[in-house]
Amino acid sequence: MELTTRPFETLPSVNGSPPASSPPLESEPPHKRLARLTREHERVTEALQQLKKDWATQNIRAQQCRQPIPTATITHIENRRRELAGELLRIQTEIGATNKVIREHKAGVRASASCMESAPRKGTRSKKRPLKEHAAFDQYFHLAAENELEESLYNRVEAVAKSMLAHALQTGIELP
Repeated sequence: MELTTRPFETLPSVNGSPPASSPPLESEPPHKRLARLTREHERVTEALQQLKKDWATQNIRAQQCRQPIPTATITHIENRRRELAGELLRIQTEIGATNKVIREHKAGVRASASCMESAPRKGTRSKKRPLKEHAAFDQYFHLAAENELEESLYNRVEAVAKSMLAHALQTGIELP
């Protein structure tokens, strides 16, 4: 008995559509998963657009000839459209989850790097920060926060700062 192997592309598919360009891997790195999912998204979107174009052409031709489209054809096209739309939704959900993993990883790397940088070394005194007293420090701090923080986190910090300033102005706290 001889075993033969076939490329993935030649394997039969369940729903009649061609198999995906590459099979998902269990330990696939997030950036490669995102690239694969993006390619799949493009492929499915293109197939859905082509199906809609073909349907529109067929519908116009049937109207011009005053011939009804068979119910079986309508059912087939609607089922295929639903399949493609469901696959598109699944891919978009996976892309969102992958993006979330990538963002969490980036945030974790930044957090661990900042913890390592901010932790004082044993046997050394903490250095004074003369630049923090500089007049332009607030402007550069604002720019750095805007560039480095995710938009939602930056917006939250900005909202808290506005709230604190409003409270200080209402209560008459002396501002520096």
